[in-house]
Amino acid sequence: MKSDVNIKTISVSRSLGHKNIGLYLTILMFAVCAIVGPQSASAQAVYGSIFGTVTDASGAVVPNTTVTVSNPAKGVSVSAQSDASGEYRVQHLIPDTYNVTAEATGFSKKTTENVVVYADTAPKVDIALAIGSASNTVTVSAEAPLLQTEHTDVNTILNERAVETLPNLNRNFTAFELLTPGTTYIGWGVDESQNPQRSQQIEVDGQLPFATGYELDGTDNQDPVIGIAVINPNLDAVSEMKVTSQNYDAEFGKAVAGLVTAQTKSGSNTLHGSGFEFYRSDGLQARDPFSESTRNSITNKYIPTSSHNQFGGSLGGAIIKNKLFFFGDYQGLREKSGVAGLFTVPTAAARSSCLAAAANPALACDLSEYLAQGQLYDPNSGTSSGLGRNVYPNNQIPGSLLSIPAINLLNLIPAPNHGAAGLLTNNYAASGTGSFHTNQFDVRVDDQFSEKMHLFGRYTFFNSSLDGGSVFGPAGGSGFGTNGFAGTDTSKDDSLTAGGDYTLSSKWLTDFRFGWFRFHFNELQP
Repeated sequence: MKSDVNIKTISVSRSLGHKNIGLYLTILMFAVCAIVGPQSASAQAVYGSIFGTVTDASGAVVPNTTVTVSNPAKGVSVSAQSDASGEYRVQHLIPDTYNVTAEATGFSKKTTENVVVYADTAPKVDIALAIGSASNTVTVSAEAPLLQTEHTDVNTILNERAVETLPNLNRNFTAFELLTPGTTYIGWGVDESQNPQRSQQIEVDGQLPFATGYELDGTDNQDPVIGIAVINPNLDAVSEMKVTSQNYDAEFGKAVAGLVTAQTKSGSNTLHGSGFEFYRSDGLQARDPFSESTRNSITNKYIPTSSHNQFGGSLGGAIIKNKLFFFGDYQGLREKSGVAGLFTVPTAAARSSCLAAAANPALACDLSEYLAQGQLYDPNSGTSSGLGRNVYPNNQIPGSLLSIPAINLLNLIPAPNHGAAGLLTNNYAASGTGSFHTNQFDVRVDDQFSEKMHLFGRYTFFNSSLDGGSVFGPAGGSGFGTNGFAGTDTSKDDSLTAGGDYTLSSKWLTDFRFGWFRFHFNELQP
């Protein structure tokens, strides 16, 4: 179990139970009151900002201009004044699309629409006012900046549309990391039972996956032991994803390779939602003529039953118009993995002779069929390095030397069922089906408490069940479950994030975030 509490520059880590949360919330509120930083140094892991300079037609700066940044989807706005140098800055903006309006006495009002703000970014919107009446309004559409001037980090940002529409098998959020230059898929991963969300392990700039940091809504989202993302978000819940490979800010200093941050969606005044289902099955799969040459005696099918059904949806809207918003989503997976293959078991002759020798020590376990594979030696003879060991003539082991556990295991191993009699390898065909089921949902609430205060909170729940029979039945071996899993495994993950900001003045503000997650596995294998 792992739990983290992160409050801006204060970090507290310990195991949490539900009874401890009240204590930490008390600490959180105390820290919020105690930590106040200059506006120019505030953290931007969750928010973005807009800045620029207000000038007149001649290029002279216009101080004391009222600049209003409004969110048309939510109906909320925040205002700032340009200083003596004509500069303004509006911070702590939730990633979204905004309009920027400037008003000054003696000038026409000017509005710049469709300014896109991402987390930890600050688009520059310079405003040139024309002389005229305030009743006159000039509206322009913002253009994408050609150069990032606020940050020196090297990053790739995927917006909401990219996350929703780019091809992505199995809707795996962490797979998008591979769209960043300098990333490589390492080709191996954590066992399915310990990584039920199938978070991929990817190298960034040649460093091991454990060196990459993961954050969700500005708080920790990384397994501290194996380094994978704890919550692999539902794509319908992601408003943006950012992969930073170099020069990220000091507040992300835990990571030494790349940094993957994601923000979840918030609601708006308009009720909106989505729905999806992706399905595939063995009905369109090709049959392996070797391992699937005969019908299953129970299902009467050549190909083991397999299916992948991933489905879900989302819904967002307003609880109180222009003030309180909600967003929720669900994603489920119902998967059956059909496995068929050829395996190797002892030949019928070897099996019968060894079992007979176990019952009658005067007989020998005859493994002469395997001489071509190697000579058998008495392990109790010769030196520890293997020199001078005595051979078992013709690979025949005296019955008195047979191990009872080995004989017990031999009794459990099935007899050959494939190929010609006496076939030494690939003489056993087996097929079966394992299941893998998951459920995941997110709930997020945003509260524009006032023009000076914004609060948000998100809770994510994930559970899964994985099972699969063994290829050799009670003798064990690999399984028919996903990625060869045998046994049963259940998991449950929880993630809670809360945060907010409060503006004390035009130069001072607070920013706080609280993060907690827990994951639990219960695995039983043969």
